[in-house]
Amino acid sequence: MDRLFEPFFTTRATGTGLGLAVVHGVVAGLGGAIDVRSKPGVGACFTLYLPVSAERACASPPRRLVATSGHGQRVAVVDDDPELVGLNVEMMVRMGYSPDGFIDATAVLDAVRAGAAYEAVITDEAMPGMTGIQLTEAIRRMGSHVPVLLMSGHGGAALAERAASAGVHRVLAKPLQRADLTRALNEVLA
Repeated sequence: MDRLFEPFFTTRATGTGLGLAVVHGVVAGLGGAIDVRSKPGVGACFTLYLPVSAERACASPPRRLVATSGHGQRVAVVDDDPELVGLNVEMMVRMGYSPDGFIDATAVLDAVRAGAAYEAVITDEAMPGMTGIQLTEAIRRMGSHVPVLLMSGHGGAALAERAASAGVHRVLAKPLQRADLTRALNEVLA
């Protein structure tokens, strides 16, 4: 139960473990909550709570965000999972950025101390040794104002508040979606 909504966690022999992580990200993004009741060997019951909206549905589809690409900006990508670092670095390259991938948060700090000029840092929150929020606080103590985007599979108001207090610019839901990342980078690099 503790790992239920983690991306890539599954108790099945086959599958990616992304389904519940995506559901959690959507529900949390809408300001909702999920209640889970489970009995081993019997099954699980998921109850989704979504806020009521007073707004009426639009008559016409909303305008789509025009995606812009990077222009070689140097970006640090931090996650303790080497496969996720590889996937995110590959996505960033296709988006036109120049990413450096790290599986250890202290290595990013060493790179910044050594003069690496990152235009943004994209970091996971839940990492052994140093969380993404702790990494952000350490970067701020070094006097750097580089924009930080925090990825988490377990969002919510409490995380967003702690992240903002530490100097994080945006909190993004894991698994990281290209459209969300594009939007966030457009905002922080504008």
